[in-house]
Amino acid sequence: MAAYGTIITNLGEALIANGFLLSRKVDITHMAIGDGGGGYYQPTPGMTTLRNEVARVTVNEVAMGADSGNVVIITALVPGDLGGFTIREAGAYDADGNLVAIMNTPDTQKVVAVEGASSELHIKMQLAVSYTDSIQFTSDPATIIATKQNITEHNESGAAHPEIWAQLEGLKLEDTALRAGVQEAKAALTAHDQSDGAHQGRIRSQQDQLSVLSGRVKTLENMLTTDIAENQTYLFFDSLDAVELIQGNYNTAVQRVECTKGV
Repeated sequence: MAAYGTIITNLGEALIANGFLLSRKVDITHMAIGDGGGGYYQPTPGMTTLRNEVARVTVNEVAMGADSGNVVIITALVPGDLGGFTIREAGAYDADGNLVAIMNTPDTQKVVAVEGASSELHIKMQLAVSYTDSIQFTSDPATIIATKQNITEHNESGAAHPEIWAQLEGLKLEDTALRAGVQEAKAALTAHDQSDGAHQGRIRSQQDQLSVLSGRVKTLENMLTTDIAENQTYLFFDSLDAVELIQGNYNTAVQRVECTKGV
């Protein structure tokens, strides 16, 4: 017989067998660890508790073994702030508090930070199960604890967050591509400005301002009798009494002599 190993308890065997017959799952939720009462011992199938439990943690994962179709692997993590004891035994408990499996381990010191060192500890139990369909396999993100080593490896990995890196790569533009984009935008703006329907409001406003300015020039010409904008020149008279009109025409409605340029 091996010095260390895992066995399914009699209660665990019964639960698994009944689960197979009644189509019910055995839901393993917690792992207890103990110091074995201070020394080494061999677990027996009739045990319903550890010899001396010192802590209990939530199971992180219950999964099928990769190399065998009837091996179930139960994984739990003892966090760094839990310790101050020597681990010599561990037990897998279901949701109803039944001890399904138990194992013994070589002496493993679990210290805490106040003792000068702190470390997280993974514990795995491997069970050879006849009816794996009776086991509830779980991998609950709410109960999985990322270890410091996991975080360090993730932060240093160039493959972390591939979807984000793909987006960043897509944003890297060569200078030539950027310049081409700017030129394309300028061309589109120019075409818009030159189109028949663009900026009609602004064009009408400018036309109105030009009309007003033209009227002001004409008024100034009339006042100065000077052809500023090469328009007609007008001379105003109350009447033509005693005046001989040689050239031009007298506009009686506005009382002025109208002469075109060069006349």
